[in-house]
Amino acid sequence: MARQADRQVNIRPLNEGGARELRFQSNLSQAQLTRNAKVHTFRRRFGWVLTLAILIIGIVSVSSGMRGYDAIASQVTTANKTLATAKASGVKLKQQKKDLNDKTYLQNYVREKLMYTKSGEVVFSLPNGGKS
Repeated sequence: MARQADRQVNIRPLNEGGARELRFQSNLSQAQLTRNAKVHTFRRRFGWVLTLAILIIGIVSVSSGMRGYDAIASQVTTANKTLATAKASGVKLKQQKKDLNDKTYLQNYVREKLMYTKSGEVVFSLPNGGKS
């Protein structure tokens, strides 16, 4: 502001109209400086508010995205466990299918589970399932 005042001191009006114009410009510049300061303060505050709003929106977006990610991750974990169980069951079923083609396994299975006996064979039932 001091520089503008110094510059204006060096300017001398040639007539009354020029003097009025210099006074008008001087008053205008002072009003303009006041307005500029107010606008600058407003823009600075608006900038901070806008930055804060964007930050809050970003945090909310990221947190909702993380909740969705956690839900999907738990679903993937559950699906992987189900898959592992299904694979294990598949392996057991394949082994059972393979064993059912074996005559000795089939004979033992029928004798144990269905209590079949060979002709002339006597089966004894022991208490406690045959354990000592």
